[in-house]
Amino acid sequence: PTPPALDQFHTLLGSGPVDVTAGVGTIFVHSDNVPGSGVVSVTAIDPISKQTITAQLTITVAGAATGLPSSVIASSASGVYISGSNGPQSTIVTAQVFDGSNAPVPNPNGFDNVQFQIVGPSNSDARLSGTNAAGTQSSGTTVATVTHSGVATVTFQSGTQQGPVQIKATADRADNNVDNGISDPVSATTTVVVSDGKLFSLTLTSPGSNAPAILINRVSTLATLINQTGTTIPPDPNATYSFTVSAIGNDRQGNPVLPGTQIAFGSIDSPVDSNGFYQISGSHGDPQEGGFVFTATDGHFTTAGGGAGPGDTTLVFGKLVDGNADLESAARVTSVVNAQTLNVATPFNLNDTTGSSVNYGPVLPYIIGRAQIGNITSPAATNSVGVASTTLNYPVSQLGHVTAIWAQGNGTDNVTGGPKLVTDINLAAFPGVAPALIVISPNPIPGNITIGVTACIFDALGSPLSGVTFQFGFVNLGVGSGTLDSISSAGTVPQATDASGCVNTTVATTGIASSSGSTGVPGLTFTAGSATATAPITASGGLILLAKPSALGGSGGTVTLSLLNSNGTPVPGVQLVGTCTGATVGIFSGPGVTNAQGQTTAVITADLNQPKAPGSGSCTFTTATGSPSVTVTLQGIDPCLVVVSPPNPACIATP
Repeated sequence: PTPPALDQFHTLLGSGPVDVTAGVGTIFVHSDNVPGSGVVSVTAIDPISKQTITAQLTITVAGAATGLPSSVIASSASGVYISGSNGPQSTIVTAQVFDGSNAPVPNPNGFDNVQFQIVGPSNSDARLSGTNAAGTQSSGTTVATVTHSGVATVTFQSGTQQGPVQIKATADRADNNVDNGISDPVSATTTVVVSDGKLFSLTLTSPGSNAPAILINRVSTLATLINQTGTTIPPDPNATYSFTVSAIGNDRQGNPVLPGTQIAFGSIDSPVDSNGFYQISGSHGDPQEGGFVFTATDGHFTTAGGGAGPGDTTLVFGKLVDGNADLESAARVTSVVNAQTLNVATPFNLNDTTGSSVNYGPVLPYIIGRAQIGNITSPAATNSVGVASTTLNYPVSQLGHVTAIWAQGNGTDNVTGGPKLVTDINLAAFPGVAPALIVISPNPIPGNITIGVTACIFDALGSPLSGVTFQFGFVNLGVGSGTLDSISSAGTVPQATDASGCVNTTVATTGIASSSGSTGVPGLTFTAGSATATAPITASGGLILLAKPSALGGSGGTVTLSLLNSNGTPVPGVQLVGTCTGATVGIFSGPGVTNAQGQTTAVITADLNQPKAPGSGSCTFTTATGSPSVTVTLQGIDPCLVVVSPPNPACIATP
């Protein structure tokens, strides 16, 4: 017979040429009866550059299934707690057994094929429990059992000893049978941590590096709504916000503390100065190890911020100084002895993590004060993963105000007068709802003069954010130059925003043209976090009319108008007029005649916060001659961006 024609699949070559079509060449690789790895090399010559191009591919050939163990993987489900701890005292230990082809070993018939053994520590009082091939339950430090689809399990039972316990799972590569001895062992080890479940360390997880989810509290008794993006706004906010504060607790072996462990929470937000700094604070605190006395060489306990008193809280930041983590404390003041000494209700820890008490002296930062603005619910109980959560509440009028939040629970050891206390402290600011809005006034900014510029920041509900420090930068000045509070080009605004959410700056520019050619319009940018805004800088000449603020919300507000000469001096005695666009936008009163400071006010009314269709508008103010002029913009919000129950009738779609 005529032999069949050979094709690419049936032609077996150690090496040879490959036909390439449209840049693709195909070869077929056949395995033989020898397991292992092989390398396929492909070489080609670039027809243009004449360079040789080479690529390689490794191919692994698996061995045939033998049914005998080749590898073991051991694992445990979780840590456990000592006997009598009231926590879980057992867990499952698993062994997966594979043959040489990485397939599960077959189920044994009438014999055991995996041995589990506690191998450390040698004096462990833990036990293993499992069912053997005969269906009999056995218990001890060594037990044998069978695989089902390659998986064998036993139960680990804790004793009274704490610490890691190692369990080894072993199979026999010789015959997959451990009942007749193990002549060729293959094994793997896993660790189960046994602990007492008592609080040893505590860490606040919120507030932390991530911005919290803000709860916008409502006048009605309906469910509070979560707002992270600023797009979910209830129709009846009650001028307070909340966010969740959580702390996670571990025992000394790293397991979660037992569910139901009580964690106390608290906060300090007063007294602070105009810059938001705590007034009764310092960096040279010295808690008495194991005692009730707190001293500070830089203390002003009787005078700063009006003085401290009984019932205030002393926060000691022990974790900020190496070797003093055990002294992280939140202690209630019982009496103030003098400017540098006070007594507390609970003893400070011994700072004896190593077993010996250590006193480093007056080296610890501290704050003393009370909560006068916000409040926090306390205590809270830990859940199954050691987390306790509560809620911090605060008014929108204090957004950006500093607060120190602490969590505390009873630890494992006792000191004189009570249990050891485990504490963690975080500093935060009362956050607003994103996205934030920055408003710059005047806008535009007159150039080539020295003028006051105000930057304000508000959250998504229009509440001012205090304590915010802006970054600034001039853009597109061309040959011109600019300074803000005597800082050239760019930098940090020296002052933070006040309670109104605003900061006043002095801006001086020179050499500003109407534009800077290809570089764009000159401007001044303010930035805080992800919020940013830029006001253009115009080349001034003649009279200048400014409006503050230059933008309003959907309900309008009061605007201050300033008429200046090009050198920045006020122009008094000039009647200003105004007109508005937008069906629901109008001027309720003003503007009038400019006073000695060149100023007058106007009250704008608006009703732009309409369901499903928020409106916008503007009001333009000028002189009798029509020059100069300034425009104030208004923008409403949509109350239907939130789903409430019962729904707002105006937000229900008509069939």
